[in-house]
Amino acid sequence: MVAGDYVYALGGGGDLGRVTLTDGLPQERVLSQCPSAGFTVVGSTGYFLDGTSLSRADLAASPVKAPVPIVRGFTNATSVSVQGDWAYVTDGKVLYKAAVTGESVSSSPGQVVARCPEDLLSVAVSGTAAYLLSATTLYRADLATAARPVPVVTGFSAGQHTGHNVTLDSAGTTAYLMNTAVDLYSVDLTQAAPAILNKITPDIPTLTKNGPGGVDVAGAILYAMDQQGDLFAVDLAPPDTPLPVPADVHLEADGHTLAWTPGTGAGPYTQTGYTITLATASTLTTPTTQAPVTTLDLNALKIPHTDLNLTIQSTRGNTYSPSTSTVTLNHTQSSDTLDSWSVSLTSPNYLAVSPDGTYLYVAGGGSVQRVNLTDPKNDTPDSWTVTSGLGSPNGLAVSPNGTYLYITDETKNKVVRVSLKDPNDDTPDSSWQVVSGLGSPGGLAVSPHGTYLYITSESSNTIQRVNLTDPKNDTPDSTWQVTSGLGYPTALAVSPDGTYLYIANYNNANVQRVNLTDPKNYTPDSWTVTLASANGLAVSPHGTYLYMANQGGDTVQRVSLADPENETPDSTWQVTSGLGSPAGLAVSPDGTYLYITNEGGNTVRRVVIGTGWHQGK
Repeated sequence: MVAGDYVYALGGGGDLGRVTLTDGLPQERVLSQCPSAGFTVVGSTGYFLDGTSLSRADLAASPVKAPVPIVRGFTNATSVSVQGDWAYVTDGKVLYKAAVTGESVSSSPGQVVARCPEDLLSVAVSGTAAYLLSATTLYRADLATAARPVPVVTGFSAGQHTGHNVTLDSAGTTAYLMNTAVDLYSVDLTQAAPAILNKITPDIPTLTKNGPGGVDVAGAILYAMDQQGDLFAVDLAPPDTPLPVPADVHLEADGHTLAWTPGTGAGPYTQTGYTITLATASTLTTPTTQAPVTTLDLNALKIPHTDLNLTIQSTRGNTYSPSTSTVTLNHTQSSDTLDSWSVSLTSPNYLAVSPDGTYLYVAGGGSVQRVNLTDPKNDTPDSWTVTSGLGSPNGLAVSPNGTYLYITDETKNKVVRVSLKDPNDDTPDSSWQVVSGLGSPGGLAVSPHGTYLYITSESSNTIQRVNLTDPKNDTPDSTWQVTSGLGYPTALAVSPDGTYLYIANYNNANVQRVNLTDPKNYTPDSWTVTLASANGLAVSPHGTYLYMANQGGDTVQRVSLADPENETPDSTWQVTSGLGSPAGLAVSPDGTYLYITNEGGNTVRRVVIGTGWHQGK
């Protein structure tokens, strides 16, 4: 019986075992001394027959407890199929329908929904049709009308070997049968009765033919178990049927979940699983997953935490698709030491990274330049440069959808924007410009959903906001302005969930915050981090840390945000070496790098802050 990631098997002694298909783990015993007349599993719930009663067990519990009776009153129940809230049970020549919801025990076997002329051995239900197998005949019963079952296949016997088990594919259009000789057959249920019985000749070792086992189907694989407890996977696809090649192989933002899409196949047969080949400098690992699962947790594998190359193949039994193109994953370990990457620029001050991580924008020296980050080793700005109409560009922020780059001009007291829809456009938008109420605008930040643009005015000790829901609006909100407790506010950062606006006060030597859950609130709360020459700010993508530049002290520190009331910088992490008047900070969207401007050293440097794998470029 296939359910989720498992194949379940019930032995004659009442031992319920299961095999994990997703990672190839060997069979484990789930329960002992189970009722063994018949069973089925739906999701993580097992249903068991002992001939006179139907019991239920939660197979996801730890430990799994013995099945509890839910329906009594059967005489010689042999098989059960569960669909929705109902169990369908064969008992002699009768098919019963009994509710499986609720906690009370029913003393009645339920409603009679079908009667056959001979004893029934197995049942499989799909929609309003029930397929009933006797020793010689497969019947179809209409559950909606309770009409007399009609034969679909007759003469299902070979010598002394009679019918034993029936199962259906997910569409309910094909039935698979096993007899007491453990021979396998398929029946096309879309044919008019009597349908043709097709014997399946599996390309596997001979099933032990000393008694009935069990059969079930998942996708294009028929799982057959013989009386010896050996499980076989039978590929139902015709020979040479092509398999789709997995597509869109990528690493999720958490840095350890590998994901892909199934790809597009030909015909009705698709993959039933995937084989992933992982190669490091010293190891080769080939974990598998069972369709429809299209993810793999790298942290759950016992592989070295180092760079690796991988490919993925679709599988169906012993059939494999071509491999995907090789994907390289680089592994990094968190540090507080600058790496060798260095961008040379004149007096760089503030930074911003595009939401997709493609570009790093840097303001300084009368212009805004950018560095293409698709190659993590590249440290040379490209030819794109914003200079038109700018005096002293300072703060930068990119809209969450990557549409606009916002720029403060400190000497001309304005904020402008550049459209990023065309990656070659480096001219500020002449139709949009914030000028009202600004005084030496410095830092910028955009709320996570792109609703507000926050702007610091360093000389007037204020923070304003512009509502961006109307892309034409360039007037600050007159009802919202932060003024309390500010002292030359230089930089801003918003938490990824939009709860807090963090403010660096250079003259006050601290970092404050404003709670944004109430959009009308503009008063800083009591949370304050003491930091000399506070300047650049950046929050890690998952909201774990707030990074802060101490410009006068030539250091970068961080505060853990796990406890929202924590105000103490982390004593175990501090960038101290190689900095010269650090001003701006930015974190890559995947959390791998912290970028730092050295205004006094005319460079932009970086620190690896993310531990995990990162997709190579």
